Amino acid sequence: MEERNYQRINLNREVIEATIQQFAVTNAFEVRSLEQRPGGNGLRAVVGKVGIEDSMLDIHFNQCGTCTLQYMIGKNRELGKAIADTLYETIHPDEFNTVNLVLIGIYEQDIEPVFEELLEQSEHVERIVEEETPSRKVSKLTSKTYQDSITVTHHKGTHKLQIQGKPLSCYREFVYFLTELLDLSCLDKVLIRQDDSSAEIVRVEMAVQFLESEFGEVSEKLPQAIRKLLLSSICVKLATPVLPDYSLLLYPDLRSLEGAVKDKLTSCGIEIDGRQLGDFFSYLSPGSYALSKEYSQLVADAAVRSKLGDAYSWYHKHRHGLFHMADITDGSRLLGNFEQLIALSKNAHELIKEMYK
Repeated sequence: MEERNYQRINLNREVIEATIQQFAVTNAFEVRSLEQRPGGNGLRAVVGKVGIEDSMLDIHFNQCGTCTLQYMIGKNRELGKAIADTLYETIHPDEFNTVNLVLIGIYEQDIEPVFEELLEQSEHVERIVEEETPSRKVSKLTSKTYQDSITVTHHKGTHKLQIQGKPLSCYREFVYFLTELLDLSCLDKVLIRQDDSSAEIVRVEMAVQFLESEFGEVSEKLPQAIRKLLLSSICVKLATPVLPDYSLLLYPDLRSLEGAVKDKLTSCGIEIDGRQLGDFFSYLSPGSYALSKEYSQLVADAAVRSKLGDAYSWYHKHRHGLFHMADITDGSRLLGNFEQLIALSKNAHELIKEMYK
């Protein structure tokens, strides 16, 4: 089974307590306590029974509306993980993704009453109009209780309604009031969070949320040039365009990785001085490179040397294969599907993160 990432997940906070209580009842455990997490925003659940050590699960409420589950803090980590998995499995597969959908045939006189009813009925959602021009109106809906948000853009000229953000409390509330306006085909789109025009470019604000989720604390350490490259690429990737080849969308990741490796070398006291990245590494075997001897002696930490070698090996493999054409043009490497792109992009992001830890 694929290893789960319990950080910054789109967990519905409204079901957390009931889910933990139901887990305890179903499995004959006792909820010892379910209270505010010490020292931070969130909950701490202590679950156990006679004859075994108690488990402890911290549920961090992140400022962007997501949650992070931490089960390694208690003595009974196996039970803590089981509870974390139970919460994780309440998330619909579609809810792990950022929403970017477009509904057509929506006029201003249709959508404004939806906002009015939402704000009148909801106890925690507020609206800020971030931009209003003759061509469009951009509204940000934010939850005062759960801190999540979505951006709703009404394109007045084309009568399109674009919804972007995480499918959390604001999305659920907005869609609830939107359902009366929609016919069956549009209703399907908001319920499964997909549409037929998902190639619309995602706004930078949404890409920033994704970048911060993907990179965690490292996102604050990224140089501005790398941050801009990644954000531009993420804007297009989140729109999931249908293309005959996706190589171009990996180029920003490769350039960012190159910059990250150079930054790491510089921080280790190695002067780049206009040289190519390959000048600092030596070939070991097919697909494997290591920091050259004359430079490795400047990097005392073996783990750092290993990370640099891993990063350059991956960079060399994919940059060479994707930037250059083969002798027989039609034999050149391409990225034929979106899944390949995302997998490679995630690999690049992990390697970039290692350079700034």
